[in-house]
Amino acid sequence: MGVNLYNSAGYVDPTAYEALTNIEKEEKLKRKDKLLKNKKNKKTNEKIKTGGVR
Repeated sequence: MGVNLYNSAGYVDPTAYEALTNIEKEEKLKRKDKLLKNKKNKKTNEKIKTGGVR
């Protein structure tokens, strides 16, 4: 999507830009953390199923 530095009237709006940029960064980190957590849980479940032996 991307965040635009300019508002709908065409003027520079650094406050809104920074706020929306920070929100996007937080959302990206949450998605990344969720993916890493799922990956870790998958590995843990595989160890449990196999008794810790690969």
